[in-house]
Amino acid sequence: MGSLSSIHIDSQDPYWSERYRIQIWENSLYILNRKGIRIFDLSNPVQPVNTGYLPINQTLRDATVKDGYLLVMYGSSITSYSIADDGGLSIADSLQQDGLGGISFGETKAIYEIPGRVFMLADIQNPADLQVLGQLNTSELHDYPMSIVGEILCASTLSRLSLWDISDLSSPYLIGIMGVGGNGNMIDRAVKGNYAAFGFDDGVYIEGSPCRLPTLYTISRIRQLRN
Repeated sequence: MGSLSSIHIDSQDPYWSERYRIQIWENSLYILNRKGIRIFDLSNPVQPVNTGYLPINQTLRDATVKDGYLLVMYGSSITSYSIADDGGLSIADSLQQDGLGGISFGETKAIYEIPGRVFMLADIQNPADLQVLGQLNTSELHDYPMSIVGEILCASTLSRLSLWDISDLSSPYLIGIMGVGGNGNMIDRAVKGNYAAFGFDDGVYIEGSPCRLPTLYTISRIRQLRN
């Protein structure tokens, strides 16, 4: 089955020399990287139209869309952009923090790192009114990627997944630590509801119940793809 259309990337254009992320909201496609945000109109998916460009020129950490807002972590700020009917962006709110490290967005919360290996939680339930909830009081979190599902934090490093109850910031509760069914280094992961996909050196593993119960079971495996 072929694709509806493609967006040509000019390898000589310095914009595309950076790692980028993609987000979609209704008929708008957003391609983000360190240099900025490109906006495409997908009303006719056979012929996407580049309708705007927002220059940024700061380090891109992560991005997500929520309830008509594009949330982005660039440089030393977490910013929410209101998405207009035509896909245009305008700043709705922003949290500033020097020395920001990585970030992971959940449905209602975001976790981010500040200097000193300190992890903070922000309330993003209303993207137009971002709020800092406070510091996650534990020294047991060491690395990304992480995901938040409700009040459960899923933190992964190498071949392990740790689950934390973060309903009380002052006393996060470690639910359990589990090994994930892959071999070699964990390259990336994606968590959604009761399922997760973990990428390892030897392939991608689909796991069940990653952020609900302290149990993992392998549903399927996509073997390493060769060129």
